[in-house]
Order: sequence, then C-alpha cells, then structure tokens
Amino acid sequence: MSELKRPKIEDYTGTNNYEQFFADMEVFLDAEKIQKFEVALKQDYGIDDKTWANTPDKMKSLLADLHEETLKHAWIMEELECWRDNMPI
Repeated sequence: MSELKRPKIEDYTGTNNYEQFFADMEVFLDAEKIQKFEVALKQDYGIDDKTWANTPDKMKSLLADLHEETLKHAWIMEELECWRDNMPI
C-alpha cells in the first residue's frame, strides 16, 4: 500500500483554489476508504491481490462504500441491543 498524502488547506491559496482543495480532499477520502477496505478484503473476505488488482476502480469504490455501510449498520445494531438490554422493564 502506498502512503496517501492528505491535502492541506494552507497549500491552496487564491480565489478559486478552495474548490480544488475540496475536490482533492474528496479524492483523498475515497482513496483512504479503499485502502482501509483492502485490509478487510484479505482478513474478512479472502480476496487475493490479483483479483483486487483486476477489479475496476469504480467497483472498488462501490465495494468500499458497501463495506463501510455494513460496518455502520453493525455498530447501530450493537447500540440498539445495548439500549434494549439496559431498558428498565
């Protein structure tokens, strides 16, 4: 995995450069999400490097988004179960 460089707002000066900053930040966040997902691919799903390398970038982004949503869902369900268990009856 390559090291990602987070865009800094200080590097974007001028009139229209803030729009470029937000565009660069979005690209950075997508790349970071995919990079985190690549770890889960090997550990949780058993997808090898060759298969992942042959996967189109848009599909990678979509899979990373779906993985992130499942993690959010799992967290919400865990919180709801804790709330249910702690409710006075």
